Amino acid sequence: MHTWLYRGNALFTAASTTLAGLCILATLTDLAHPSNPQIQRPFVSVEGLQKESGMDRAYLKLNLTADLSSLFTWNTKQAFIYVKAEWQTASRPINQAVLWSHIAQNAREAVLELPHLHVQYPYTLTDRGVDLLGQPFNVSVGWQTVPHAGALFAGSRSFSGYQFSSERAPVPRYMPGRAWS
Repeated sequence: MHTWLYRGNALFTAASTTLAGLCILATLTDLAHPSNPQIQRPFVSVEGLQKESGMDRAYLKLNLTADLSSLFTWNTKQAFIYVKAEWQTASRPINQAVLWSHIAQNAREAVLELPHLHVQYPYTLTDRGVDLLGQPFNVSVGWQTVPHAGALFAGSRSFSGYQFSSERAPVPRYMPGRAWS
């Protein structure tokens, strides 16, 4: 006769193995799900570019329209969505700044219609030199899905052809959480 310790161990092992198998199956079903996020090219305007403490600081305004609801399956817990700017300068070949981010808890929250979207973090787009004048930059919309069980998946779409202004302009007054004046 086996003791209660042997029986408990066997039960725990069987349950753990079954749950691990279900997690693997959940991940495989996510791989089979085709997601096709629809993102319109964001309209970006440079609201201001000024020199502050020996650094260039740019303030952008975006119009973003995207339908990322296809990222959601029965196994998707949430999706982290972000917009970032990427540019190059002579002194630093890779520069990236997150302009806006959002956590969508369901497919309905992943449909974005955001006119006049201001940079979420006001001091994000700062260059440690004075190299932003006239520089081209890209805007990328990226996402990472967080499943209930299984692997994380990420993706992005990049849009090029944007350019910082070629002359400095004063920055409009900014108050976090409010529209600019």
